[in-house]
Amino acid sequence: PLDGTMLWEVAAPIEATFKGAAIYDSPDAWNPTNVAFAPDGDLFVGDGYGRSYVLRFSKDGAFKSVVAGPGSAAGEVLQPHGLWLDERGGEPLLAVADRANRRIQWFDLDGRHVRFQTEGMRQPCHFKTKGDLLLVPDLSSVVTLVDGKGRVVAQLGDGDPTSLRGAARKDFIPGRFVHPHSAPFLADGSILVVEWVPLGRVTRLEQLA
Repeated sequence: PLDGTMLWEVAAPIEATFKGAAIYDSPDAWNPTNVAFAPDGDLFVGDGYGRSYVLRFSKDGAFKSVVAGPGSAAGEVLQPHGLWLDERGGEPLLAVADRANRRIQWFDLDGRHVRFQTEGMRQPCHFKTKGDLLLVPDLSSVVTLVDGKGRVVAQLGDGDPTSLRGAARKDFIPGRFVHPHSAPFLADGSILVVEWVPLGRVTRLEQLA
């Protein structure tokens, strides 16, 4: 509830197995990065900083299934970072920012691989949608817009991810990114970008008339 009371938690699913082997031998191996919600209330969890699995849980937090395991083939992920329920095509699909594989990967809600997006992807972190557009904040210094056919519409604020990582705030270049980590569309069509830098930075990109 909105008063901050915890109702339940998604704990490390020690009972989870993949290809006949236990996934988690310790709760400490569980280090999720993001979640997405299915229409029935189930939730998908990306263990992006742990064992690189995408798992499905019930709306009450009970483990249900493994959606994807570590690797680079279709249906496999490495460092699954952002998750998003993509409803642009009518049938909802689970989009996964398959960051270490430098791609976005879509699954149907039964966990079957559907397609990749590799064009324009460097280290995609997350995404949001607005109409036909997919907004992708990318850790490698850029925010990318992709249309419903997978075509890159724009790459915004392409900057330098190396020289400014630990720079003083005065040295940051307005409108040029270092490490975009998340970004939503605002109601007026502008984009708010947060970056993974030691000092932190939030940038608003306004939509041109």
